Amino acid sequence: MALKQKITESKEALAHNLERIRLERKATLEHLCLETKLELKAIKNIVEGNANPSLKEITKLATALEIPIHELLSSKK
Repeated sequence: MALKQKITESKEALAHNLERIRLERKATLEHLCLETKLELKAIKNIVEGNANPSLKEITKLATALEIPIHELLSSKK
């Protein structure tokens, strides 16, 4: 599998998992902004699969949602 395709799949998995878990926990995007100190636009870009977040940003999101990082990155649905 080509690297570009793997990156695309990883971004899609992150976007899907972040939105699913956020909704399960009834957390608003604004709540994530406050908890992570990330801008709303940055979080929206991640949720839409249009961003390449850093490990630091992914860690902040996982911490805010009180989940292990691998739950955000897992490609299993």
